[in-house]
Amino acid sequence: ATVRASKSRRTTEDDVIPLSQTIIDQAMSDGKALLSADATRDSRFSRSESLHDLQIRSVMCSPLLDLQARPLGVIQISTRDLGQQFTPDDLELLLSVSLQCARALENATLHESMLAQREIERELEFAT
Repeated sequence: ATVRASKSRRTTEDDVIPLSQTIIDQAMSDGKALLSADATRDSRFSRSESLHDLQIRSVMCSPLLDLQARPLGVIQISTRDLGQQFTPDDLELLLSVSLQCARALENATLHESMLAQREIERELEFAT
């Protein structure tokens, strides 16, 4: 997975962003957001060594899907503190944000395509 953006509450810049490929793969393959109050005890992720290594506890992950349900990416939010577990309400908020992000990404892609098409049309006009 390639991280395009990240934000951490920790103050050190050299801290590793806790990112679990297992969780990302699960959300992408199902095409659905997932919530785990304690990922280290969640049977869906029992094979993941990174959860233990990265100390990921409570986690939410939502795929960013285009209008044809093709994956554009994911948003994963995690905490190492079991005292601050994510709730279904938190997941609903993440779903709302994910939907808006997916539409923004799709619109940006369409805009880039339109600009490229205009450039081709200008070059064709110039050539004629």
